[in-house]
Amino acid sequence: MDYQKSIEKYSVSYQQVYLWVRKYKSNGEEALRDNRGRNKPVEELDEHERLKLRIKELEARNEYLEMENAFVKKSWQRFSEELHANFSSTCRLVSSYPRTS
Repeated sequence: MDYQKSIEKYSVSYQQVYLWVRKYKSNGEEALRDNRGRNKPVEELDEHERLKLRIKELEARNEYLEMENAFVKKSWQRFSEELHANFSSTCRLVSSYPRTS
């Protein structure tokens, strides 16, 4: 519990070490575990949590489909512009040939 050594070793502030020590003293080693990102299995979720999870999944799917749609639109626009440019140049080329009767 040497605060200064902990500050130097972990490159953190005094306040951070103080909070760690306080957590350790009140709830032991388990209190120092980082449980962020720990998810319950779907079976353990209540109905509200399941619905929130489903909404997140649908929002992510929607975002993916919007990006995919934008990509297809942009690709189609480029293709269309290129096709138009090629058609126009072909028409100019054909019209420049002398006509024979």
